[in-house]
Amino acid sequence: MSFLRELLKRCFPCFVLQLALLFANHADAQQPVYPTASPNAAAAAAGFEDRAKAVIAFNACGREADYAAIRGEFAAGKFDRQGEDMAAILVAKAAFLRANPGGGGPSGPRLNAASAPPCAGKVDRAAVSSLTNCVRILASPNVPNPPPTVDILVPADCLQRQINETVQAMRKTTVLGSSDLPCIENLSFKSAGEFDVDVRVLVRLLYIAGPVGRQASILAPETIDHMYSQLLATRGAPSDGTYSIFGSCGEPAGDQLGSPEDTADRHAWYNEVADAIGDALEWLRTLFFKTAVYTLVGPPALAAAPFLVAAGVDPTDLVTPLPFADIRIPETENHRLMIESSKFLVNADIIGRLESKGYDRVDEVRADQAKVREWLLRRLQDIAANDFREYNARPYTRYSLNAVLNLHDFARVHGDAAMQTAARIVLDLSEAKFASTSNRGRRVPPFRRRSEYDGYADNFAPGGDPANFYACVEGCDHEVYRAMLLSNQAQLMPNSRVQDGAMSLLIYGATSSYRLPAPVLSNAVDRRPFQQTFRHAGVERVFQRPAFTITAGGVPTDATAAVLGKSDKSDLGVAAPTTIIPTVAGLFLGDTFRFDGVGMRDKRLANTCVADGFACGEQPVLANGFQACTEGLVSGDDELWFVSSPKCFPTDVNNPNDLRKGLGFFLAARFVACPDTFCEHGRRWGVMDIVETPEPTGEKAAASFERFKQERTAALRAIQPDANGHANYKTAAGRQIEFSLKESGPTIMSVDGAPAPPWTTAGDAVDADGRGRATLKGPGGPISIDFSDWANPRRTP
Repeated sequence: MSFLRELLKRCFPCFVLQLALLFANHADAQQPVYPTASPNAAAAAAGFEDRAKAVIAFNACGREADYAAIRGEFAAGKFDRQGEDMAAILVAKAAFLRANPGGGGPSGPRLNAASAPPCAGKVDRAAVSSLTNCVRILASPNVPNPPPTVDILVPADCLQRQINETVQAMRKTTVLGSSDLPCIENLSFKSAGEFDVDVRVLVRLLYIAGPVGRQASILAPETIDHMYSQLLATRGAPSDGTYSIFGSCGEPAGDQLGSPEDTADRHAWYNEVADAIGDALEWLRTLFFKTAVYTLVGPPALAAAPFLVAAGVDPTDLVTPLPFADIRIPETENHRLMIESSKFLVNADIIGRLESKGYDRVDEVRADQAKVREWLLRRLQDIAANDFREYNARPYTRYSLNAVLNLHDFARVHGDAAMQTAARIVLDLSEAKFASTSNRGRRVPPFRRRSEYDGYADNFAPGGDPANFYACVEGCDHEVYRAMLLSNQAQLMPNSRVQDGAMSLLIYGATSSYRLPAPVLSNAVDRRPFQQTFRHAGVERVFQRPAFTITAGGVPTDATAAVLGKSDKSDLGVAAPTTIIPTVAGLFLGDTFRFDGVGMRDKRLANTCVADGFACGEQPVLANGFQACTEGLVSGDDELWFVSSPKCFPTDVNNPNDLRKGLGFFLAARFVACPDTFCEHGRRWGVMDIVETPEPTGEKAAASFERFKQERTAALRAIQPDANGHANYKTAAGRQIEFSLKESGPTIMSVDGAPAPPWTTAGDAVDADGRGRATLKGPGGPISIDFSDWANPRRTP
């Protein structure tokens, strides 16, 4: 049986056949419009294909100006944008062709570029002259008062030509792994990395556009040859998790290029002898560098070495043990996941190609693959048990999750159901956390890496695009973008629709077979009361109500890695502000009610003082978007504040589709100057109490608000913290809260006499034991996960 027939046997229904369901109407020459926000989980699930169709079409033929600009950069020898910018466009073009093959028969759909429908898009009129000559322009650029955009069609043969010509124009100009890390070997003291980002996207392109099942390859044979000889540098056994700054740091992940046959031949005895000689020479060269640096430069001079200072490491400490000791830098989690996931899929493709030709020495490649497989399964198991080491990282969730997504989508092509299940478990747990800690796609979580991306300016004021929730906040919380596609909670965006600027980052999910599990989707969309705690290296706690979400800021955590006890502060875990996010409105961090806490970025202290309808902490701030419905009673350094959201955002009771229906709230707050005992003079402590409104609008709502103010005024005034910051308060909902306002870590001590819940992953959305077993809860659930055995991940159903 041929290689292609075997792939079909193992992967039926084939992954690419799922793409064909996205484009049912071949006669439609209009670019699909992204659907408006989904009102409930059922609508979000039913509308996924329409969202994916819009994303694929937009990227396949709505970004022709971007395509032309990047091709121009290639011609000028610049390849910085060939990965996530250009390769993602090519993935979309390939996915469009797979969904619209234009031919078929008893054996299934087959690409026929002559009869396949064209892809419709739009382009700015000013960019028309730069377009590829095979793109058809539908509107004359010389009509009177022309619109700013021009309609275009990209024929199927043009799409295929663009894919092949562009891939063949790509070049490997950097190496796998992190950038700007110390490397004495290359004498520039900096590594030029990030090529694994490019490879990760190219692997997705290889699997979508290559020969799969009965579908002919979109990629020409010479294109695939070029990918192997010049681009797909991940193959072989697992790379080392650390690298020496004295040797092998020029290519720390062991970049390898060449045909599949070249890869197999590396295991021939004569190549192994050559490799052994090379290893010996490498050892001698490394020893030379270590000795030379120590002898000629010495510790005092090295103290000024910029590559070490930039890394936040005292170089004197590092070179003291030279020349006999080595200094190794750990690779980051996101890069290891990209490198090893791509390696697994490239190895698998190489094995398949070699087997189809009856090539010998495949066993050695299989042995390497077995090691990569074990490394990945063990790593995915650790993530399932303990979350990512770079939890909620900005911007690295994009790198890690898309690497895992590749494994989910393509591991089963080669018959590895366990790897697909493992990847699905990790994706499910990540999405479950986002769904339960977010509000209409917005969240303010603690995170680790990079600490400077906390959404705040240097003056401690959130504002501008860096604090825009749907611009995914400074540095990018990538789960925000994934949620736009997976759950479509776009109610607060213009026209309740995902905007064009986000579409390029949705292409990975749109070309994936991954869907949110039913309970996770319900928790993200069908707002219901629940509470949830997550434990990783840090902690997260959230209390959800239809009208608002209360999130604890968390705790600061150590850096992900250190060298001789020294680490970069950018790699530290950051405690976020404690926030109350209203459901009805708010695009920016400044539109939340919050406690900014003491310190900024990696210096912000712990703040975990949250309960159902209640939050406390240091440096309280009212929401900018609710100023028109906020009233205050200020007496010196003691302030009372009251908010009635229906005054700002009244509900149209006669409109059953009003997105504000049932989302009104009353909030009461007290802010007091710190006494210089439990918190430092010059700061303020505060408490906030929030309840949903009993009436949506009108006189009844106004009367309810007056009663609320009177009752809360007395209750808030009764708060009298002792010298340690301990205090008590009975909320509007009737809960008796005992809490601490001590600035080193405001927290809840008890609720109605019971201790605050432990900091373990438990609640109404997810329970987990920290050893790989978890339960996803909610409507449509439960879903049971058992990844306690790295070799046997299980998910039921």
